[in-house]
Amino acid sequence: MKKYIFKIVIAVFPFFTAYSQSDTVCNPSFEDSLNSWGLINNGSSVSTLSISSDSLYSGNLGLIYDVNYVNPPSSSCALTSCMLSLQQGNYYKISFWAKSDSSESLLVVLQPTSAPFTNYASKTFVTSTNWQQYILYTSDSNAVSNLKIKVKPQTIGTYYFDDFMLESISSLPTNSIICNSDFENGLADWTQSPNGE
Repeated sequence: MKKYIFKIVIAVFPFFTAYSQSDTVCNPSFEDSLNSWGLINNGSSVSTLSISSDSLYSGNLGLIYDVNYVNPPSSSCALTSCMLSLQQGNYYKISFWAKSDSSESLLVVLQPTSAPFTNYASKTFVTSTNWQQYILYTSDSNAVSNLKIKVKPQTIGTYYFDDFMLESISSLPTNSIICNSDFENGLADWTQSPNGE
């Protein structure tokens, strides 16, 4: 009998160790309600989270993030993921799908759960009324633990989220940098050809 139980433990044990939640976003599509996700309201910020089948990008459920008052940095709010760890020698790609009721500013960071709050990834996005995938990358390949993805709306509004992912990549993508590519500074760095072409 002991020999039989030992064989079952050996056969099952590798299955459980092959999957590690430390480098995977838990409940990435909110199919398990708000499990593994948190909400922070600092100062006088006011925001709420809810799950709905009306707010999904894929699957059966998605997240609705209602921000009624925010005034960063003193009154900020954040949607937070489960604990994550980065492995030595790897870079990571963080992606998610989002939209909002109007064009809104959204800061997304990957940072420790306690001070110092070093940003291992950080990017500000402008959301729109259509579902869009947003992507950011870690800035170095050091091993770090006790991190969370924090989604920090910079303006009041209703935001919708689905399908968060954290993927290990061997190197960062190389992009040609186009100055003022989002026209946030008007037409600065852009010119028009004198002959209209």
